[in-house]
Amino acid sequence: MRYRAVTAAVLVCSAGAAMGQSKAWDGGAGSTDWFADLNWDPDGVPGSADAVLVQGAVPVAQSADIDVRSLLADTGLVLDSRSLYLAEPSSIRNFTLQGCCTRSVVTQGLLTLDGVTTLSKGTIFSGPGGGADRRVGDLRGADPRGGDAAHDRRLAGGVGRCAPVGRGRGGCDRVAGRCGRRRTSTR
Repeated sequence: MRYRAVTAAVLVCSAGAAMGQSKAWDGGAGSTDWFADLNWDPDGVPGSADAVLVQGAVPVAQSADIDVRSLLADTGLVLDSRSLYLAEPSSIRNFTLQGCCTRSVVTQGLLTLDGVTTLSKGTIFSGPGGGADRRVGDLRGADPRGGDAAHDRRLAGGVGRCAPVGRGRGGCDRVAGRCGRRRTSTR
Protein backbone atom coordinates (compact mmCIF):
# COMPACT_ATOMS: atom_id res chain seq x y z
CA MET A 1 0.00 0.00 0.00
CA ARG A 2 2.80 2.41 0.92
CA TYR A 3 4.52 1.68 -2.42
CA ARG A 4 1.34 2.73 -4.32
CA ALA A 5 1.09 6.02 -2.40
CA VAL A 6 4.72 6.91 -3.13
CA THR A 7 4.32 5.96 -6.81
CA ALA A 8 1.16 8.07 -7.09
CA ALA A 9 2.90 11.06 -5.47
CA VAL A 10 5.86 10.74 -7.88
CA LEU A 11 3.52 10.56 -10.88
CA VAL A 12 1.57 13.63 -9.76
CA CYS A 13 4.77 15.62 -9.18
CA SER A 14 6.18 14.53 -12.55
CA ALA A 15 3.00 15.58 -14.34
CA GLY A 16 3.12 18.98 -12.62
CA ALA A 17 6.70 19.55 -13.72
CA ALA A 18 5.88 18.61 -17.32
CA MET A 19 2.98 21.07 -17.39
CA GLY A 20 5.03 23.86 -15.83
CA GLN A 21 4.61 25.60 -12.53
CA SER A 22 4.38 29.01 -10.98
CA LYS A 23 7.66 30.75 -10.21
CA ALA A 24 7.89 33.85 -8.01
CA TRP A 25 10.84 36.21 -7.65
CA ASP A 26 12.19 36.08 -4.09
CA GLY A 27 15.67 37.61 -4.59
CA GLY A 28 17.30 34.82 -2.59
CA ALA A 29 20.58 35.14 -4.51
CA GLY A 30 20.94 38.77 -3.39
CA SER A 31 21.22 40.03 -6.97
CA THR A 32 18.94 41.27 -9.75
CA ASP A 33 20.10 38.54 -12.18
CA TRP A 34 17.08 36.85 -13.80
CA PHE A 35 19.21 33.73 -14.37
CA ALA A 36 20.37 33.20 -10.75
CA ASP A 37 18.61 30.01 -9.57
CA LEU A 38 18.28 31.22 -5.97
CA ASN A 39 16.33 34.35 -7.00
CA TRP A 40 13.26 32.17 -7.64
CA ASP A 41 10.73 30.31 -5.51
CA PRO A 42 10.87 27.42 -6.02
CA ASP A 43 14.62 27.64 -6.79
CA GLY A 44 15.54 27.41 -10.46
CA VAL A 45 15.24 29.76 -13.43
CA PRO A 46 11.75 29.84 -15.00
CA GLY A 47 11.33 27.97 -18.29
CA SER A 48 8.95 28.05 -21.23
CA ALA A 49 6.20 26.15 -19.38
CA ASP A 50 6.23 28.39 -16.27
CA ALA A 51 3.94 31.22 -15.16
CA VAL A 52 6.15 33.92 -13.59
CA LEU A 53 5.41 36.58 -10.94
CA VAL A 54 7.89 39.39 -10.19
CA GLN A 55 7.22 41.79 -7.30
CA GLY A 56 9.51 43.96 -5.18
CA ALA A 57 12.52 43.97 -7.52
CA VAL A 58 13.57 44.80 -11.08
CA PRO A 59 15.30 41.73 -12.52
CA VAL A 60 17.85 42.18 -15.31
CA ALA A 61 18.27 39.62 -18.10
CA GLN A 62 21.57 39.97 -19.91
CA SER A 63 23.06 36.48 -20.24
CA ALA A 64 20.28 34.75 -22.22
CA ASP A 65 16.79 35.27 -23.64
CA ILE A 66 13.70 34.90 -21.45
CA ASP A 67 11.18 32.27 -22.62
CA VAL A 68 8.23 31.76 -20.25
CA ARG A 69 4.57 30.82 -20.52
CA SER A 70 3.36 34.06 -18.92
CA LEU A 71 4.78 36.96 -16.95
CA LEU A 72 3.34 39.39 -14.41
CA ALA A 73 6.06 41.88 -13.48
CA ASP A 74 4.62 44.51 -11.13
CA THR A 75 7.88 46.33 -10.37
CA GLY A 76 9.78 46.15 -13.65
CA LEU A 77 11.98 44.16 -15.98
CA VAL A 78 15.18 45.07 -17.87
CA LEU A 79 16.26 43.15 -20.98
CA ASP A 80 19.84 44.02 -21.93
CA SER A 81 20.54 42.88 -25.52
CA ARG A 82 18.15 39.95 -25.05
CA SER A 83 14.72 38.82 -26.30
CA LEU A 84 11.48 37.95 -24.52
CA TYR A 85 9.15 35.14 -25.59
CA LEU A 86 5.68 34.82 -24.02
CA ALA A 87 3.13 32.09 -24.80
CA GLU A 88 0.14 33.60 -22.94
CA PRO A 89 -1.20 37.05 -21.99
CA SER A 90 1.26 38.93 -19.77
CA SER A 91 1.77 42.29 -18.07
CA ILE A 92 4.92 44.30 -17.36
CA ARG A 93 5.12 47.56 -15.43
CA ASN A 94 8.25 49.69 -16.05
CA PHE A 95 9.76 47.68 -18.91
CA THR A 96 13.20 48.55 -20.35
CA LEU A 97 14.83 47.07 -23.45
CA GLN A 98 18.39 48.31 -23.82
CA GLY A 99 21.76 47.34 -25.23
CA CYS A 100 23.64 47.04 -28.46
CA CYS A 101 21.91 44.23 -30.29
CA THR A 102 18.58 43.64 -31.98
CA ARG A 103 16.02 42.41 -29.49
CA SER A 104 12.53 41.11 -29.98
CA VAL A 105 9.43 40.69 -27.90
CA VAL A 106 7.32 37.82 -29.22
CA THR A 107 3.97 37.08 -27.62
CA GLN A 108 1.13 34.73 -28.46
CA GLY A 109 -1.30 36.71 -26.29
CA LEU A 110 -1.93 40.26 -25.15
CA LEU A 111 1.09 42.01 -23.62
CA THR A 112 0.12 44.92 -21.37
CA LEU A 113 2.87 47.49 -20.76
CA ASP A 114 2.20 49.90 -17.90
CA GLY A 115 4.26 52.59 -16.21
CA VAL A 116 7.43 53.75 -17.97
CA THR A 117 8.39 51.68 -21.02
CA THR A 118 11.79 52.34 -22.59
CA LEU A 119 12.55 50.76 -25.97
CA SER A 120 15.96 51.05 -27.64
CA LYS A 121 16.25 51.08 -31.42
CA GLY A 122 16.23 47.64 -32.95
CA THR A 123 13.31 46.39 -30.84
CA ILE A 124 10.76 44.31 -32.76
CA PHE A 125 7.32 43.42 -31.41
CA SER A 126 5.57 40.40 -32.91
CA GLY A 127 2.16 38.95 -32.19
CA PRO A 128 0.37 35.72 -33.14
CA GLY A 129 1.09 34.65 -36.71
CA GLY A 130 4.21 36.83 -37.08
CA GLY A 131 5.35 37.48 -40.63
CA ALA A 132 7.53 40.20 -42.10
CA ASP A 133 4.68 42.27 -43.55
CA ARG A 134 2.25 41.90 -40.68
CA ARG A 135 1.15 44.96 -38.76
CA VAL A 136 1.95 44.03 -35.21
CA GLY A 137 0.02 46.59 -33.26
CA ASP A 138 0.18 49.88 -31.47
CA LEU A 139 2.18 51.08 -28.51
CA ARG A 140 0.44 53.74 -26.49
CA GLY A 141 1.51 55.67 -23.46
CA ALA A 142 0.53 58.69 -21.42
CA ASP A 143 2.04 62.08 -22.27
CA PRO A 144 3.11 63.76 -18.99
CA ARG A 145 1.92 67.13 -20.38
CA GLY A 146 -1.56 65.80 -21.03
CA GLY A 147 -3.03 63.62 -23.76
CA ASP A 148 -1.12 60.66 -25.04
CA ALA A 149 1.12 59.62 -27.91
CA ALA A 150 0.94 56.52 -30.08
CA HIS A 151 3.57 54.57 -31.96
CA ASP A 152 2.73 52.21 -34.79
CA ARG A 153 5.46 50.08 -36.39
CA ARG A 154 5.64 47.48 -39.15
CA LEU A 155 8.29 44.81 -39.31
CA ALA A 156 8.79 45.10 -43.07
CA GLY A 157 11.90 47.13 -43.75
CA GLY A 158 11.83 48.71 -40.32
CA VAL A 159 9.29 51.29 -41.46
CA GLY A 160 7.87 53.20 -38.54
CA ARG A 161 5.30 55.89 -38.01
CA CYS A 162 4.52 58.01 -34.99
CA ALA A 163 1.26 59.85 -34.77
CA PRO A 164 -0.07 62.40 -32.32
CA VAL A 165 -3.09 61.39 -30.32
CA GLY A 166 -4.92 63.90 -28.16
CA ARG A 167 -2.50 66.67 -27.21
CA GLY A 168 0.64 64.51 -27.46
CA ARG A 169 3.26 65.25 -30.11
CA GLY A 170 4.79 62.17 -31.71
CA GLY A 171 7.39 62.16 -34.43
CA CYS A 172 9.97 60.02 -36.15
CA ASP A 173 13.67 60.60 -35.79
CA ARG A 174 14.66 59.00 -39.09
CA VAL A 175 18.39 59.61 -38.54
CA ALA A 176 18.44 57.65 -35.28
CA GLY A 177 15.87 55.16 -36.65
CA ARG A 178 13.45 55.51 -33.80
CA CYS A 179 10.08 56.99 -33.04
CA GLY A 180 9.59 59.18 -30.05
CA ARG A 181 8.83 62.66 -28.90
CA ARG A 182 9.81 65.39 -31.30
CA ARG A 183 11.52 68.32 -29.68
CA THR A 184 9.12 71.12 -30.45
CA SER A 185 8.54 74.57 -29.13
CA THR A 186 5.30 75.20 -27.27
CA ARG A 187 5.03 78.70 -28.75
